[in-house]
Amino acid sequence: MRMPQEIEVWFVLPAIRKELAKAMIVNGATQREIAKIMGITEAAVSQYMKGKRATEVQFSKDIKMEIEKTARAILKEGGKYMCEMNRLMRLSAIKKIVCKIHKNDVKDLPEKCKVCLERLET
Repeated sequence: MRMPQEIEVWFVLPAIRKELAKAMIVNGATQREIAKIMGITEAAVSQYMKGKRATEVQFSKDIKMEIEKTARAILKEGGKYMCEMNRLMRLSAIKKIVCKIHKNDVKDLPEKCKVCLERLET
């Protein structure tokens, strides 16, 4: 059984990075600049752009809009990447993105599981 944190690390975090990278490219950043901001390799950015990584999670339109807004802010103000990633990860928990993946992964998870939401309260 995977823990919610494992789902965040293996699925949600890469999916957010992918969408951020795409939004940064649209806003004029190079793959090299994106890699430096995110602390990942240029090859990883390239794989995000080609759809070879982070294909399991599909975000709703409102989450994508939030990611696009975040990409513009990071490029404009710089130095905000870690804080913004933390905010987006919290948003993904609030929107129950992790819960949906977790319920598909763990068939005997209680119907009214609130582990992810309880983590946000502490």
